[in-house]
Amino acid sequence: AMRRIFLLLPFAILAAGCGPSVVPAAQKALEAYSEVQLEELKQSLNESEARAKDQDLSAEDWRTADKELQQHIADPRFASLDSSDRAEAWYARGWAAFNADDNANARDRFRKALDIYDAEPWYWLSLAQSEMALKDKESAAASFAQAFGREPKLIPQFEERLFAIVDGTEPGSRSTLELLRVLDRNPWTSTDPRAGSLWRRLALEEMHTGNRAAAIAALGKKSPKKMGPRVL
Repeated sequence: AMRRIFLLLPFAILAAGCGPSVVPAAQKALEAYSEVQLEELKQSLNESEARAKDQDLSAEDWRTADKELQQHIADPRFASLDSSDRAEAWYARGWAAFNADDNANARDRFRKALDIYDAEPWYWLSLAQSEMALKDKESAAASFAQAFGREPKLIPQFEERLFAIVDGTEPGSRSTLELLRVLDRNPWTSTDPRAGSLWRRLALEEMHTGNRAAAIAALGKKSPKKMGPRVL
């Protein structure tokens, strides 16, 4: 047994001596290779995502792009990507479905993207649009509130949908109240004569919560005719 220890000792010393220099070098080489692999996957993802989101392509193009994205997501390297990159792949799959009028699948995929990364306002806006297409205005109101809370400058682009939500939800709607409160907190103006109906609805919703002061403030909003140019 003693002889065996002496025979193995030189190899142990050699391994210990190589540790600080050889092992890190090999590890760095492995890490560099892995980074190259990830960049290759990201490039392939970007190409498929662009086609999935292109509204001018055909249904066959969207199906092909969606299949490619599905394969990329199943790639073992996918889990090592940043959360924003992984979310973008699901967002693009949502658009492949939305472009093909598959609104239920689009909604589910947009939600999946948001489960991974919820800071992007356009993910919320796309989810809201799919919910509108499914006639789920309560959920759409909540999604629009999330989007505009993150990026108020987008509000003027979606005025028509705001009016549709106010017309399509029942009094006492918590999601509609939250959406209207987001509008109230931000410097949004409109020249559309229907804008006054939003503030009247806000007053009604505030009264439902017992917030009389907020209701009075909402009723005191200026009429559209006296408001300045729209904020873009």
